[in-house]
Amino acid sequence: MLIMKIGQLDMHCGECGVIYCCENGYAVCSDERFADIDDKEYCKIADKVTNIKVLDVCVDCERGDCGVYYYSKTDYADEDCEHKDERENYQATQLADFVYSELKKGGSDDDNKTT
Repeated sequence: MLIMKIGQLDMHCGECGVIYCCENGYAVCSDERFADIDDKEYCKIADKVTNIKVLDVCVDCERGDCGVYYYSKTDYADEDCEHKDERENYQATQLADFVYSELKKGGSDDDNKTT
């Protein structure tokens, strides 16, 4: 994969290595904090995160993936969770904040692993 500065990705969604860090309302390449960071560097740091918080409204939810919820084989909700986009954006933003924090501390060396 070609390594590019995140600021050069220009919202070409799916043509980069950071697509798994983006969600409907948040795109890493539109975040000015990462304009001069390589997409590979961002991914290296993002892969270390282990403490993403759950959106408060989702804490006791039985739909782990916010998809269609099946109560049983014959009884199911036919719509995705109303909080799906909000939950995904919340998590993507936390991931970006973690990466930014790690970059400010000195980068992505393997010595800086966070648990």
